Amino acid sequence: MKNTFVIAAAAAASFVAGAASAADTQATPVRGGDLKIAMAEALEGTRPGIDGGPWHIIQHHVAEGLVGFRDDLSIGPAAAKSFTWSPDGKRYTFVLRDGLKFHDGKPVTADDVKWAWDNIYLSDKSGYGCKSRFDGSGNRAERTIGVKVVKVEVKDPRTVEFTLDKSSGTFLQLMSEPDCLPAIISKASFKPDGSWDKPIATGPYALESAAHGQPVVLKRFDGYVPPTEKGSGFAGARTAYLDTLQFIQMKPDLVPEALTKGEIDFAPRVTEEKYNGLSDVAGITVSNGPSGTAYAILMQNTDPLFKNKKIRLAVAHAINVKELADATTQGRVKPNPSALPLQSVFHTKAHDEGYKFDPALSKKLMAEAKYDGSPIKLEANRDRYPLMYPNALLVKRMLEAVGFKVDLVERQWDEQLANYNAGNFQMQSFAYSGRRYPEANYDHFAGIKGLRKSVQWESDKGMALVDQARAEPDPAKRSKLYEQVHKLMIDDVPLVWLNQWELYDVFRSNVHGYVPWVLHEARFWGVWKDKT
Repeated sequence: MKNTFVIAAAAAASFVAGAASAADTQATPVRGGDLKIAMAEALEGTRPGIDGGPWHIIQHHVAEGLVGFRDDLSIGPAAAKSFTWSPDGKRYTFVLRDGLKFHDGKPVTADDVKWAWDNIYLSDKSGYGCKSRFDGSGNRAERTIGVKVVKVEVKDPRTVEFTLDKSSGTFLQLMSEPDCLPAIISKASFKPDGSWDKPIATGPYALESAAHGQPVVLKRFDGYVPPTEKGSGFAGARTAYLDTLQFIQMKPDLVPEALTKGEIDFAPRVTEEKYNGLSDVAGITVSNGPSGTAYAILMQNTDPLFKNKKIRLAVAHAINVKELADATTQGRVKPNPSALPLQSVFHTKAHDEGYKFDPALSKKLMAEAKYDGSPIKLEANRDRYPLMYPNALLVKRMLEAVGFKVDLVERQWDEQLANYNAGNFQMQSFAYSGRRYPEANYDHFAGIKGLRKSVQWESDKGMALVDQARAEPDPAKRSKLYEQVHKLMIDDVPLVWLNQWELYDVFRSNVHGYVPWVLHEARFWGVWKDKT
């Protein structure tokens, strides 16, 4: 089997990159300076939680929600210093942190929090695209199951309470979603006529300018008083060392030269094949880090062949996930048999249980299922996630080694995705984009095919457990439920999880303190530059 990995290894990346070193992150920070960051797209707008594009990354330096995801995807404090919930899971209470101020110097009160929620995140007129997560209108078919906020009450100047219509274990996670950030912003963010002006929020940087065709400039907000908790993910302290951050729109093809010339300092979320070789350039650091996006082999269980569980299990035991991950990532990424990221606090030891590589068992199961040599059509593409096609090459060879006949069908990504959404395929080499909390991960591929044809796993018992966890506010109890879901999934064999995707950041070597994380949203607080 060793020889079968040569093609995929060549197709995969050819350099080994590393995350920020412990020595670098423990060095003494230097205050001051300017960081120039490349952004591939033009700025669409500056409304937290509403406008997308590069603002998706920029907004977290300007604004904060009450809580945020930590590095391990647990929930920690942000604008709130503490949060509690009632025994019935219907009331969540938040106490604002000490010294919390808006960028105009005004102290933040619970009234400001209530105003933001009533007039933006629960309003039909604000344009907030994630309102369905909080108004009870979400549904399973659209994978938007959320909560219903019945009321937001001010308990005292620094305490606000949210009442839900029923118990929830995901309310804090929904509040922490980075792409739907329900930030605490001031009424002064709006012009007298009610139109948007600019975000006046509570983050470590304030928006200085965002003129069309010009860099987006953030200036350090010296009135920022960090939480007492150490910074982790989007929770805890966001200590700013740099005076300014400049986000400069630039075509990706121009980024390597701009980095080497010092015209920019940092390029986030780059692809390895695009920046291959930069790690050998003096003065450039290439940092790799995990992504929540996960590769998998999908088997269509409505297909006549894959209706037979023994065939699906034979496939699972024929795939050597460790050798596959070693070949395609040069050993940088570990296999992950779970729907939950390795970095998640909910990825317990039980989630490490998957399918043992056992070719003899595969052959036995194939014989018991009376496999007749029917060809399996394995779809893959080369133009989306970089390892979909190399993974398919390896899986094809592994399956052929135990006696399956496999035809590898190369698709364009749009065509493959259309087949996936229609449930019109037999087997696919696929990747699920990262989700931040377990229920969202399971909702992505599990459910009811009658509601969504792309559903890969139908299990009444499994979905009942996910819904039970969705209503359970105690993280420890939720964790036990996820372990049961994982065991059911492994038993049913709806797919074979392979490993998580890597993403890369490239920056000049005079930049220090940057640490990637599983959400791979660049964070420039805690980052500094050498003095020149």
